[in-house]
Amino acid sequence: MLQRRVMSQSDYSGRLPVVLLAGCLGSGKTTLVNAMLRDPRMADTAVAVNEFGEIPID
Repeated sequence: MLQRRVMSQSDYSGRLPVVLLAGCLGSGKTTLVNAMLRDPRMADTAVAVNEFGEIPID
């Protein structure tokens, strides 16, 4: 089972945590991001969307 630890401000030591989310079309990426952003612990989160392709999907 995966355990997740909530980091305090002092844990960052000037580092910026970054998560890259990738997957196939229809794999639930947008659903996952939307659910995560509803969590109050993610209130300071910024999201950058990089659409690669001729037709933007999100």
